[in-house]
Amino acid sequence: MTDTESAPFTFVQLNMWDGRLCYPLYNFFNRIKADILSAQEVLTGPKDISPGFLTAETILKKGYFDHVTKGFPFVEEALTVKGHVYTEHCMTFAKNPMGLRDSKVIHLDPEGITSTTDRPRSEYFDLLHTVLELPGGHSAHILNHHGVLVYEGRMGHKPGDHNFKRIAEYIETLSGPVILSGDFNMYKESSSLKPLHEIGLKNLNDIHGITKARNEFSWKPDEAVSHIFINDKVTVENYHVAQDNASDHLPLVMRARVKS
Repeated sequence: MTDTESAPFTFVQLNMWDGRLCYPLYNFFNRIKADILSAQEVLTGPKDISPGFLTAETILKKGYFDHVTKGFPFVEEALTVKGHVYTEHCMTFAKNPMGLRDSKVIHLDPEGITSTTDRPRSEYFDLLHTVLELPGGHSAHILNHHGVLVYEGRMGHKPGDHNFKRIAEYIETLSGPVILSGDFNMYKESSSLKPLHEIGLKNLNDIHGITKARNEFSWKPDEAVSHIFINDKVTVENYHVAQDNASDHLPLVMRARVKS
């Protein structure tokens, strides 16, 4: 390690499927000991409703992470339990000694474009941007996005073209290490992801030949629609698909350093 690189950290990308597989999630968190979790479909609400569902509040209470940032709710009411409402979000979690410097939600300005899925949600057009402070004076931009769901559009579609063009334009305004991840609902070959490649980001699924990152809980188990993209300020030591059935998506796990 040079004096311009951070210490290594473990980054996980996971669509949590509303935390409905509570005990497998506990087992995964205990095993992997992630420093950063970029998650989609995370529930938040007033009560601990485990083991039925694992909420963001319970994740923090159990000490798996110390900080969390939150995107806009996907729907006003995702779940009601005993009269209490729980909403679903993209969230980014971090473990001490990492610190939270800043967070904001970037609206990608859909300009009237709507999803063609049977679950149209305008929140598919948001990007959660979290800036983390790493030990040693380093920082990193963590970008979290849940892509538009079009069941027959895994190779590209109009809302995806719009979103990833806007995301690429936004990333070009940033300086320093960038990690973009999420359940994009796209294959790595998707034409909608082209703007990310054009600005020099690397898709770790491409580099490592990942084609399967789901399981038998999924309606289509033999696919990989979640991704981690990095810029040249991120050095990857290890990348793999964890075989923990803690969701209908398998976790993507990256061990990396960042350069100042």
